[in-house]
Amino acid sequence: MASFNGKVVLPMLLLWFTVTMCAVGQLAPPKMRHIKITNELGGDLALTFHCKSPKRDYGVQVLGPHASSQFSFKPNIWVVDTEVSCNFQWPNESHDFVVFRLQGDVEQCIDCFYNILPNVVCRFDDDTGAYDDCLPYYN
Repeated sequence: MASFNGKVVLPMLLLWFTVTMCAVGQLAPPKMRHIKITNELGGDLALTFHCKSPKRDYGVQVLGPHASSQFSFKPNIWVVDTEVSCNFQWPNESHDFVVFRLQGDVEQCIDCFYNILPNVVCRFDDDTGAYDDCLPYYN
């Protein structure tokens, strides 16, 4: 009888736990994230940028004025912290900025669209419908 209980009860508890966690979104597969970078430096300045995470390098790209480029990725559910950082360069300037950070269960954005300006990086805010979530570069 004890053997039967161990063979039935434990799998049932595991199934219940899995269904419950999926229902509240804790074990749901991570959503694909989309990063879009747009050169809004002004004038005829070209923007060179290089984005990477600890596990992946997205390469170096060059954007003309008002041009955009994008890439996508799916965060690793087994890694507690997922971060994608970029280095932005134009004549006589070089700046770093984290375009995506997932810490624990805090979701930053699914579609992370950024305008790159000379003094700040502005992210598109779904609530306002504008690129008004602006932060300075890290350096």
